[in-house]
Amino acid sequence: MKTLDQEEKEILDAYEFGNSLWRYMITVIVVLVVSAALFVFLYSTIDQSARMDVKKEVLKVLLQLAAIGVIGGFISWILNERSKEKEREVVRQQKRAEKQDALNDFRRSAVARVVAATNVVRKCPVLIESHQSKKTYGEQIRAVLDARLDLSLVGHEQQSSNAFTKPLEINAEISKMEDYLNWIVTEWKDHYKNLPVPPHDAWDAISDLPRLADLRKGDETSRFYREYLVGYREALRLMRADIFNSTDDNDLRSA
Repeated sequence: MKTLDQEEKEILDAYEFGNSLWRYMITVIVVLVVSAALFVFLYSTIDQSARMDVKKEVLKVLLQLAAIGVIGGFISWILNERSKEKEREVVRQQKRAEKQDALNDFRRSAVARVVAATNVVRKCPVLIESHQSKKTYGEQIRAVLDARLDLSLVGHEQQSSNAFTKPLEINAEISKMEDYLNWIVTEWKDHYKNLPVPPHDAWDAISDLPRLADLRKGDETSRFYREYLVGYREALRLMRADIFNSTDDNDLRSA
């Protein structure tokens, strides 16, 4: 399906081509009219006896001039059109390159956001274990909640923009990541308000939370690894494939 920009370009190209053709036709008509007028003028200035011979010679000359004018004008028009087409193609290539650059910027931004969200999730258990407090637990799970929301936005934006060649597969992997984070956040919502408040120690209760324990564990037997990390790595692989492929295409075009 053609975009609005493509339709506008085709209309403008057709308009310019039509104008150029009309200018050529007007030039041809002017040459023919001037030639005919010159012939009539010269023919009327000579006597009757010489008119036949002169008529033949003048007619030959005028036909030659007319042919030269028409052919010369046609060749000039063709060369002019070729030059304009080259200029239009340069403009089209520049616009395609700008569009591709913008697309790659969006792709890189989407990848960076997924990586940033995962960094937040990875830091979460480290900071919770370091501080061993209700306050830090609350702060870090809120950060995880923000990361989940941004993952959801990335999934929606990448699918609606058609920036990637496999948006459904990417969203399936991002959904795995979101589901795991929802699982962690739900536990926090259910238990946070019942945790002891300072000066009482809440760490014993926090460390017994099974879903947080899974995140803290983080090895290949954990749901964090099997669901979140596997989905994360596959989503990155799919997204980065488009970035690398488009970069290769740009290199080939510029070579």
